[in-house]
Amino acid sequence: MTLEQDVAALIAQMPRSGAKDLLDGHKHPSSPLRAKVLTPKTPLTYDGVNAQSTTPSTTAAIVGLVCLTSSIVANRITYFPTGSGADPTVMRLALYREDGQLKLFDVLNEVDDAASGEQTETFKAVFLSPGNYYIFCCVASGGVGPAIIVFNTGTAFVAGASGEPDIQGSFTVTSGVAPATFDPTALSSGFADKTIAFRLDGQ
Repeated sequence: MTLEQDVAALIAQMPRSGAKDLLDGHKHPSSPLRAKVLTPKTPLTYDGVNAQSTTPSTTAAIVGLVCLTSSIVANRITYFPTGSGADPTVMRLALYREDGQLKLFDVLNEVDDAASGEQTETFKAVFLSPGNYYIFCCVASGGVGPAIIVFNTGTAFVAGASGEPDIQGSFTVTSGVAPATFDPTALSSGFADKTIAFRLDGQ
């Protein structure tokens, strides 16, 4: 399907008022309704970005809450491995709704031991409204994953209040697969910094 067809399908699933807003924003690219590029941020305080020293694997994913400040019809994601993984390794990136009960996209990216710098993958266009989401990253197949650029947050406010969602953490996965859903209240603290830095692009 083309991007226009994807957007039309999204509009058909939205309430009437939301569909009109999306259609208007899609017809008029200068509209403030939606962005063409977003760099989602962690809600935690951070003092820059750094290479993740403990990498994800086929059995452990890193997951972090990020905030989108504008709507976007996204179809590309870019992240930043530092090229220290096995050759080759296939990474998996996915985005979930804030409650963890809907996976919005799921992409694979092959990197080798020399693949330092941004890596971009395309996925089926999806409409994302402003709000909170969880970014997920694990190794889909291959050896040890590369270090990945993450937000340097330390450990402050990592865990949620009792029974509440965690802001960042990790959870166990099977064979490098991103599950259809996950429980944001059940993340573990297996990594020091857990929210990867990435950008979303749309058309």
